[in-house]
Amino acid sequence: MDTSIALRATNISKTFHISEDSHNTVKHRLFNLFSPSRQKKVEAIKPMDFEVKRGECVGLIGRNGCGKSTLVRLLAGVFPVDSGTVEINGTTLIMNLGVGMPGADRTRKHLRFIFGAGSQDKRNGCHF
Repeated sequence: MDTSIALRATNISKTFHISEDSHNTVKHRLFNLFSPSRQKKVEAIKPMDFEVKRGECVGLIGRNGCGKSTLVRLLAGVFPVDSGTVEINGTTLIMNLGVGMPGADRTRKHLRFIFGAGSQDKRNGCHF
């Protein structure tokens, strides 16, 4: 891998298999011993490619359930990828904003907390 590339993801994807049946009680499992639970496929990450160069900072923004945390976990090696490869050249800082932040706080407060900026930080052109 080129040394100017910090992270390269090639054709990565992730699908989860979720049980649709409610075999969650002992009685229900006993009465349905020979009928296997139906599996539903949820395509969390569709095949994608991307590269992050050294010194770049990447943020993931999207609606709830769109796969941001799953992508972070794939890159960190927490979840195995179903297809493709993840190559990391060096170390990465992978941070999830949902950890340790109160639910009522908003994105602007999160960004101010992380970067220590006021409502407008004129030094680096950031406006929150």
